[in-house]
Amino acid sequence: MACARVAVNAIDVTGAGDTFCGGFMADFVRHADPTRAAVTGTVAASFCIEDYGALHVLEAKPHEIDHRAAFLRGLVQAI
Repeated sequence: MACARVAVNAIDVTGAGDTFCGGFMADFVRHADPTRAAVTGTVAASFCIEDYGALHVLEAKPHEIDHRAAFLRGLVQAI
Protein backbone atom coordinates (compact mmCIF):
# COMPACT_ATOMS: atom_id res chain seq x y z
CA MET A 1 0.00 0.00 0.00
CA ALA A 2 1.44 3.35 -1.01
CA CYS A 3 0.86 6.65 0.76
CA ALA A 4 -0.03 9.70 -1.30
CA ARG A 5 2.47 12.50 -0.98
CA VAL A 6 3.52 15.76 -2.54
CA ALA A 7 7.11 15.84 -3.80
CA VAL A 8 8.85 18.88 -2.31
CA ASN A 9 12.39 19.85 -1.41
CA ALA A 10 12.42 19.03 2.30
CA ILE A 11 14.64 21.42 4.26
CA ASP A 12 13.43 20.93 7.84
CA VAL A 13 10.79 18.40 8.90
CA THR A 14 10.45 19.86 12.39
CA GLY A 15 6.78 20.56 13.01
CA ALA A 16 5.47 18.61 10.03
CA GLY A 17 3.40 16.29 12.20
CA ASP A 18 1.92 19.16 14.18
CA THR A 19 1.14 21.00 10.96
CA PHE A 20 -0.52 17.91 9.50
CA CYS A 21 -2.66 17.50 12.63
CA GLY A 22 -3.65 21.17 12.63
CA GLY A 23 -4.61 21.10 8.96
CA PHE A 24 -6.46 17.81 9.38
CA MET A 25 -8.47 18.95 12.39
CA ALA A 26 -9.30 22.39 10.97
CA ASP A 27 -10.69 20.79 7.82
CA PHE A 28 -12.39 17.87 9.59
CA VAL A 29 -14.25 20.14 12.02
CA ARG A 30 -15.55 22.15 9.09
CA HIS A 31 -16.41 19.37 6.61
CA ALA A 32 -16.51 16.08 8.62
CA ASP A 33 -14.75 14.25 5.76
CA PRO A 34 -11.62 12.39 6.92
CA THR A 35 -10.30 11.86 3.39
CA ARG A 36 -10.57 15.55 2.56
CA ALA A 37 -9.03 16.41 5.94
CA ALA A 38 -6.08 14.07 5.29
CA VAL A 39 -5.40 15.87 2.01
CA THR A 40 -5.54 19.25 3.75
CA GLY A 41 -3.18 18.09 6.48
CA THR A 42 -0.74 16.65 3.97
CA VAL A 43 -0.74 19.84 1.92
CA ALA A 44 -0.14 21.94 5.04
CA ALA A 45 2.74 19.71 6.11
CA SER A 46 4.25 19.87 2.61
CA PHE A 47 4.62 23.63 2.94
CA CYS A 48 5.93 23.32 6.50
CA ILE A 49 8.96 21.22 5.51
CA GLU A 50 10.12 23.48 2.69
CA ASP A 51 12.05 25.88 4.93
CA TYR A 52 13.17 26.52 8.51
CA GLY A 53 10.73 27.88 11.07
CA ALA A 54 6.99 28.26 10.87
CA LEU A 55 6.22 31.66 9.42
CA HIS A 56 7.08 30.83 5.81
CA VAL A 57 3.97 28.62 5.70
CA LEU A 58 1.89 31.79 5.87
CA GLU A 59 3.39 32.85 2.53
CA ALA A 60 1.88 29.89 0.65
CA LYS A 61 -0.14 31.19 -2.29
CA PRO A 62 -3.76 30.04 -2.69
CA HIS A 63 -3.08 28.69 -6.18
CA GLU A 64 -0.14 26.62 -4.85
CA ILE A 65 -2.32 25.20 -2.08
CA ASP A 66 -5.11 24.39 -4.54
CA HIS A 67 -2.68 22.77 -6.98
CA ARG A 68 -1.21 20.47 -4.34
CA ALA A 69 -4.64 19.59 -2.97
CA ALA A 70 -5.99 18.77 -6.43
CA PHE A 71 -2.95 16.58 -7.14
CA LEU A 72 -3.42 14.65 -3.90
CA ARG A 73 -7.18 14.28 -4.32
CA GLY A 74 -6.40 12.45 -7.56
CA LEU A 75 -4.29 9.93 -5.65
CA VAL A 76 -6.43 9.12 -2.62
CA GLN A 77 -9.67 7.33 -2.01
CA ALA A 78 -11.69 6.51 1.08
CA ILE A 79 -11.60 2.89 2.17
